[in-house]
Amino acid sequence: MGHVSRLVYAHCAPLLFTLLLPAALRAQDRGDFDVGLGLYERGLWEEAIQHFDRHLKADKDGKKATEAWYRLGTCHKKLGHDLASMGAFEQVLKGDPEFRYRNETRYQLGLLLQAAGKQAKACEQFEALLEEAPDRHYLAAPASYALGECRKDLGKKAKALEAFQQAYELDPKGDHALASLYQGGFLLLDAGQAAAAAGAFGRAADTFPADALASECRYLQGRALAKAGRDEQAEAAFRKVAGRPGKRQAEARLALARSLRKQDRGADARAVLRTFLRENEKSPALGRALLELAQLEDEAGDSKQARKHLERATSVSTAKADRLLILEELAWQLLDDGQPMAAARRFGEALSLGPDATHAALLHHGRGQAWSDAKKFEEALTDHERAEKLSTEPGLRGDALYARLYILHLLKRYEESLALAQAFARTCPEHPSAMLAKFAGAENLFALHRYGEARKQYAGVTGEQGPPARHKAAWCLYLDGHKKEAARAFAILSGDAALSADLREDALAMEALTRLETGEVDLALTRADLYRARYPQGRWLARCDIVASRALRKKGKLKAAATRLSQAISLSEGAAVEAQELDMAGLLQQQGDFEKARHYYARHTKAAGAPGFRALEGLAWCAFELGDLDECRARGSEALARPEARKLGASLRNLLC
Repeated sequence: MGHVSRLVYAHCAPLLFTLLLPAALRAQDRGDFDVGLGLYERGLWEEAIQHFDRHLKADKDGKKATEAWYRLGTCHKKLGHDLASMGAFEQVLKGDPEFRYRNETRYQLGLLLQAAGKQAKACEQFEALLEEAPDRHYLAAPASYALGECRKDLGKKAKALEAFQQAYELDPKGDHALASLYQGGFLLLDAGQAAAAAGAFGRAADTFPADALASECRYLQGRALAKAGRDEQAEAAFRKVAGRPGKRQAEARLALARSLRKQDRGADARAVLRTFLRENEKSPALGRALLELAQLEDEAGDSKQARKHLERATSVSTAKADRLLILEELAWQLLDDGQPMAAARRFGEALSLGPDATHAALLHHGRGQAWSDAKKFEEALTDHERAEKLSTEPGLRGDALYARLYILHLLKRYEESLALAQAFARTCPEHPSAMLAKFAGAENLFALHRYGEARKQYAGVTGEQGPPARHKAAWCLYLDGHKKEAARAFAILSGDAALSADLREDALAMEALTRLETGEVDLALTRADLYRARYPQGRWLARCDIVASRALRKKGKLKAAATRLSQAISLSEGAAVEAQELDMAGLLQQQGDFEKARHYYARHTKAAGAPGFRALEGLAWCAFELGDLDECRARGSEALARPEARKLGASLRNLLC
């Protein structure tokens, strides 16, 4: 090199170095991107990351920076570096808006955000992709499906349904079509659109028959159809699943039986369940199948076979929920079959499984009924009280409260029963048993001899209990001394068609008696005669014949009176016969037939109390009238020796004197 040349070189070298250095660096940068891309394409993600990092440090705003960020984000995603991957993809979206992989970037970033539990931000990416992507972009259906998942996780079910339906419409036979129909079906069920849900599940099963999820979708179609009330179509869907092996086969058979039962095809349903029992002996659903078969057998009138299935179900069922239902059903079955102690034991077993408060309340109420039927009233009271405290359902609370007040009435604990009846009126005015409780309150007042209060309460009783309440109100008048009003009330009731036949009969008998007691002798006799004509085998025929006898006696028709009294005696039993025969003796004595009178008196000389005294006194008088003074003195002395003589013996003492 010449001197001049050396001078020129010495002078220009710094400038030349300055000019050549960026070009060299740029050549190195291009090499890092290209090398990184080659490593990327060979799946060497860690090595590719190093080169893409160097490229971005050297030329972060270059033309290939956006793609470098994209490749870097993809490498990190492949290696599970989710945070680094998300950061890289976010840089891509800040770069070239025309970048060819922008849609892919949004999709990958959305998936990463979704996996990180950031569904709201993931939704933003999927929504932006669907807005920016051209029509029918290959990522539109997957993005719509992912958007649906995120919206569902956020509780936006209606919007999620829109996304799943869009995913299916964009690619009806694509990778996400089956899942979109499946997810959409559940959301339609949640929205109360059972028929539409059945359509979604049915399309899934029809379009993808070879998929492992096809039978599941067909089963779900059947359930949705059943919910929509389309039982025949549901039956067809269940039959398809029940007819081929698979994890849903057993459940489909159970569902098929339920569908047939809803169609009142009990025999067909039983046949399906019997097949189930033969072919699914180790199925976890065996207990439920036995339960449902037992219910069908019971409906068919074979309670013995029903109990047999239920007993077997208790031994094979291990799932708590199934066992609880089986024990409960068995307990009610035993109670209906008149085995209250066995029922109480099964209710207790169900309670030992620790059901929730609502279910426990029902079980306590059932066991209370069982104890009550077994005459174990204290235990019944305890269980009904627990049911009342545990239940949040007004109907069951009212049932338990009414059961308690009824039992207390049976136990003659009238004050306690009355207090509960009053509480029932305050707390359960709309309960179906409200009128029964009101009637029970009146019955308690009646039992406590508070007839005036009882009559007012009976007056407010309507409906089915209204007629018997009117009858008891008439009795209240009678027992409270208002006999003329009672007679009029009984007269009305005797012709009241709303009353049961036995109450109309009682009313007529009571009217005859009450008329006699109020001095309406002719009317008493007329009503007693009407009773005999209307009820020749009546329950109160003896009472009415006595009324007729007394009425005739008051009218001086002693012979006729004796005839009616004789009829009464022939119909009577026990203590009533004693009183009537003594009346007959007095009537015969009054007619002068002392021999016959002595016959009747002689039967009752050993009787305790006033009847025995009356018999001895009557014999003494009859002996006197017949001239047998020794007999008169003997019977008279025997009578006066009895304690009753202090109050009843004045007339007899005069006789003996």
